[in-house]
Amino acid sequence: MKMLLWISGCMLVLVSTVASAKIVFDAKHNGNYEIYVMNDDGSHTRRVTNNPLRAFDPRWSPDGKQIAFVRKLGQKHPQNDLFVMNVDGSNVRQLTHHPADDGYDLTWAPDGKRLAFVSFRGGTPQIHVLDVASGTVKQLTADPEGAVDPAWSPAGKQIAYRYTHHEFGETIYTMSADGRNQKPLIPLKKGALLRFSPAWAPDGQRIVFCEMEWDEVKGVVKPIVIHLVIHHIQSKRQQIRKFPRGLQGACWMGNAAILVSAIEDKSEKQDIYRYHIASDTVVNLTNTPEIQEYRPHWVDDNARDVSAAGKKSIPWGEVKSER
Repeated sequence: MKMLLWISGCMLVLVSTVASAKIVFDAKHNGNYEIYVMNDDGSHTRRVTNNPLRAFDPRWSPDGKQIAFVRKLGQKHPQNDLFVMNVDGSNVRQLTHHPADDGYDLTWAPDGKRLAFVSFRGGTPQIHVLDVASGTVKQLTADPEGAVDPAWSPAGKQIAYRYTHHEFGETIYTMSADGRNQKPLIPLKKGALLRFSPAWAPDGQRIVFCEMEWDEVKGVVKPIVIHLVIHHIQSKRQQIRKFPRGLQGACWMGNAAILVSAIEDKSEKQDIYRYHIASDTVVNLTNTPEIQEYRPHWVDDNARDVSAAGKKSIPWGEVKSER
């Protein structure tokens, strides 16, 4: 009986360790981009791709069993395509085969059957939807200046995105999942203001996005102030936090916290941070001086099989010496 209890306890520890790998991101080291996963607290970082071709912008599937990402095909060729793989990096499949750039700004539909992404098939960046099973692609937007940063709502009925308005600059819009009913999330206003990287909270009642005020000096855009904005959809109320670091993106980590990818200082060091809403505290999860981390994405506790099973756990120090 004691032996049985000991074995059961070991299994529980093992399952807990496996299930804790819930953040996926891409990182630049030695000139190349690879995809990694880590625990909620930034521990147990391990690489899941190993290819000289750049891999970036990873996104968990809703069930946590796959990771969609973008791969640059060739060192000198500008084409990017959309790929998907198992969470351990095995069974890599190419989903798009178009000569134009595909795959930027990925977002899964909650049913796991479709992926929205940005493609340059028409010359300007527009939002498209891919049916994963059939490979059919449908274009949703046709904005003259382009539409990017799609984010599917938890209910699957809407997509938030960044819209470029010829008069009011770049701001957040929403549309139906079929591309209809395109409208601004908040009233438009003139000024040097850039809103980007929208992401729905799991409860579907809030959208977080980044907001940057900027000025142009001798033809160069200079950020003045950058905010993380949590917009409450029903009440229109906003929670705004000023970030001393330049935000590059944001995503939810459950309903209580937000993951952000941010520039730390003038050296433009990119790390991944967790911002806890209630306590208004920020924690650096990566803090790796020689490595740049980008585009974090979190998977829900209910997702299954989210470990890098079959891969050796690689601490950052070993990654540096190996690559």
